[in-house]
Amino acid sequence: MNIKSITLAISALLCSYSATSLAALNASTDATQQLEQMKTRVLQRIIEAQKLINDPANIEIRNGQRFLKYNGYLYPITANNLPSFMPFVDGFDYADRSAEAMFDFIQMPWKLVNQMDGVYIYNDQFGYTYLEQWDKDKQCNVQYLAGDKDLVSAASKDCLPY
Repeated sequence: MNIKSITLAISALLCSYSATSLAALNASTDATQQLEQMKTRVLQRIIEAQKLINDPANIEIRNGQRFLKYNGYLYPITANNLPSFMPFVDGFDYADRSAEAMFDFIQMPWKLVNQMDGVYIYNDQFGYTYLEQWDKDKQCNVQYLAGDKDLVSAASKDCLPY
């Protein structure tokens, strides 16, 4: 009788472990899919911005520097005709709001943080805060960097809900 009880207990534990592992795998897959969807939307917006940059009506020139006029903000334009997010008027607060205006589809639980030439986007439910980006064991974000060869990239290492 004890052998049957032990066998039954071990089987129950293994089933429980399998269910937990499957749930974690599903959460990771869902997170990865959401990251890829966000990456696609960010890339689409950058392509839209590039089209706007090609229209002189959307350009303002200040002190020889070209800026894209979009959603009530001015965005410095790189040599490759890409919008940049350097703070240039009212400091970092202005820059954060200008990035939010450019990527106005980003809503909670997604969060957006400025970088000197782009933005960093993460999901508050399975991502991590910007200051934790140096933790190489957990990479779960989307980045747009005007100077990066990939332009928009997604990292999905250990994307599990908190």
